[in-house]
Amino acid sequence: MRKQPPTDPAQSSYPEALEALSYPKRLEKVAALLVGHVTKAAIEDLDPGGGSKQLADFEILDASRNRIGLLEVTTTTRPDRASLQAQVRKKNWQFPGLMWSWVIFTGTKVGVRHLHKELGPLLRELELAGPPEDLVPEYPGMIGNEKGALPSDLAALGVVEACAYHHHDNQNESWVSVQRREPGGFFSAEHNLTAEIQAELDKPDNQAKLSGDLGRAELFVWLDVGQGALSAITLSEPPWNVDLNKIDRPTLPEGVTAVWAATGLADWPQPAQTLFRYDGSSWSNHGKPLLKD
Repeated sequence: MRKQPPTDPAQSSYPEALEALSYPKRLEKVAALLVGHVTKAAIEDLDPGGGSKQLADFEILDASRNRIGLLEVTTTTRPDRASLQAQVRKKNWQFPGLMWSWVIFTGTKVGVRHLHKELGPLLRELELAGPPEDLVPEYPGMIGNEKGALPSDLAALGVVEACAYHHHDNQNESWVSVQRREPGGFFSAEHNLTAEIQAELDKPDNQAKLSGDLGRAELFVWLDVGQGALSAITLSEPPWNVDLNKIDRPTLPEGVTAVWAATGLADWPQPAQTLFRYDGSSWSNHGKPLLKD
């Protein structure tokens, strides 16, 4: 079974100061809080000042308030997928009666409002019939009553794949993650995580913002729903997390000292579902850090 990464639940409750921010700004602030928590350093907004030089999002300070590094936060979000996720986040995807958490992949054309209205009862029917713990359809194009096919009523809503991936003891614990299906089907936990991180490390603007001999120069990558995030979720759990340093390693550009990779946002006060760091020599898994208000 391939476990899938969760989306940003609409019911998440953040401190007022974070809740008031736009979603992109909240991503930046939460990343800074996570890095500060793990490394025990002060992370503060970098004063943009004037001039045309590209600046990082945050500066890293020591106990004497001296700058010892820079932190830039980015995301692998694609604009078209971001639009869908913005609509999804406005809805509560917990439905009465469901005993499983589900992952639903949609096509490019889907009515989020109609999907939300009709989805709960259809998934409950599948649970009663025997929930598919692997993605259905088993093969592209299978729709109907044949074993391994996608039910036609789900297809009519714009769903292209579905998976019941975790059973709960209580109804109020289940939720549905709605994601857009991206092209391509090859999955490698070791390769996909590194590939998405490397793409962000290779971007000239990220490198420019972290340039300068300041000690620490770190890039924080929020992995949007997709193969990279799926890899991170997989590698955070037994048995795949036993030897994290056997996976592919990214190549840090000159001057960049570390890269972080996280999936989320999840419920406060544990906003990251996974948190990894690569320092140029080895990976470390920081799990789900518990933050305070």
